Amino acid sequence: MKANVALDYETQPTYSVRLSVSDGFGGTFQRVVIVNINDIADTTRQLWKQQYFGTFANSGLTADTASFTGDGIPNLLKFAFGADPRASGLSALVFNGSLAAGGIITATGTPTTVIEPTTNGLDFRALFVRRKDHVAAGLTYVPQFSADLTTWQNSAAVPTVLADDGTYQIVSVPYPPFVGGKKARFFLISVTVTP
Repeated sequence: MKANVALDYETQPTYSVRLSVSDGFGGTFQRVVIVNINDIADTTRQLWKQQYFGTFANSGLTADTASFTGDGIPNLLKFAFGADPRASGLSALVFNGSLAAGGIITATGTPTTVIEPTTNGLDFRALFVRRKDHVAAGLTYVPQFSADLTTWQNSAAVPTVLADDGTYQIVSVPYPPFVGGKKARFFLISVTVTP
């Protein structure tokens, strides 16, 4: 069997695909299939921008690095942490549950720290909101810890999912005992996006 595929441009964004198959014994079959191509790549971030700003554009006040409200918090961080980019500021995430048993997401927002007693002492963790589709959205969340707000160390721990509402997850990462020989006291979440 042999198949030939020919693309014939008609009018954008519609193309006709002409398939021609011959069986080697002189028999031929042809079929034309119409394919619609969407010029706008409907990525997760673009759909989010359309929802909140009414545009897919990544420019001006709707750019990832811009702050739509002028509060200094980039749109990308509001996207990553599940906040409304039209509202000024970010409220803290609210997690109802325990580090050992999980729980539910009451509110998305800025990362926070949770300390819970255990039989061996204290469980000291950084909690943050992560989009469930973060891989498809091109987002990378990197927890970092510091003892002095100067030297930062990436977490080597695998984040634990504590809650999942289908869109967002609350994940936790344990504080390392030390950063640069000093007790870890601070954390931040570095969020990057792959274009």
